[in-house]
Amino acid sequence: MCYNLQMNKLPTQEYLQQCFNYDPETGLLYWKARPPEHFRNKRAQAIFNGTYAGKETAKALDKDGYKTLSLDRKSFYTHRIIYKLEKGLDPEHTDHVNGNRADNKFDNLRSVSQTINMKNVKMYITNTSGVVGVRWDKNKNRWFAYIGSGKTKIHIGRFIAFGDAVKARKQKEIELGYHENHGRN
Repeated sequence: MCYNLQMNKLPTQEYLQQCFNYDPETGLLYWKARPPEHFRNKRAQAIFNGTYAGKETAKALDKDGYKTLSLDRKSFYTHRIIYKLEKGLDPEHTDHVNGNRADNKFDNLRSVSQTINMKNVKMYITNTSGVVGVRWDKNKNRWFAYIGSGKTKIHIGRFIAFGDAVKARKQKEIELGYHENHGRN
């Protein structure tokens, strides 16, 4: 995640409402014709509104798969702007419930703590077992199941059968409140 975008303070909801139209059905954000007080002069306003008004704000994705935009020379994640537009609040961390970082439909966004956000992450590309928190321990000749909880790694157990390790891991996810999408591909 690109934390410099995360840290830019969002403008007020009123200001954002002057800048954007949001379509909750599609999750797309569009530029409005912005008022003169948003610009240095009438020429800058005319250029911006002539070029951008009515157009989608962010079509390209950043390297992490998020839509971003620039507003008043600051970069923001589009989903954070949408959350503030809809709720009037700055989200702590915005979780894309279905895991698709480009899907900014409001029912797919939720404000959560960093801890909760980490309980809904996709499987890392370095995973070799196909299940988050389960790996082969060649020294013990067993499947090793574990789960992270905050800064600690909880040892669930070692298992002869892969299925038993997976079952134990999934049970621990339920106990610790992990999202059902956690570990998706």
